[in-house]
Amino acid sequence: MKKIFIALGSIPKDKLLHSFYGALIFIVISLYSNNVALITVVVVAALKEYRDSKGYGNVELKDFLATILIPVMLYAKHIFLTRGL
Repeated sequence: MKKIFIALGSIPKDKLLHSFYGALIFIVISLYSNNVALITVVVVAALKEYRDSKGYGNVELKDFLATILIPVMLYAKHIFLTRGL
């Protein structure tokens, strides 16, 4: 368990913020539709990286992946629970 906390402590704050906001967007919109929520998170993450490419930050694939990681896992959980896969 200690190794897990050490590993989590080594995650950069930037990536944690991406994960937090991706999850927040997904959870709020998933009250309406999980499909729309996942699409929205992916589009927002891509637009954020596009904005970064225009000189407002650093473009990083890891930022995009950190943003969509939790929503993808939540969406997969939803699919497995509702479709019995």
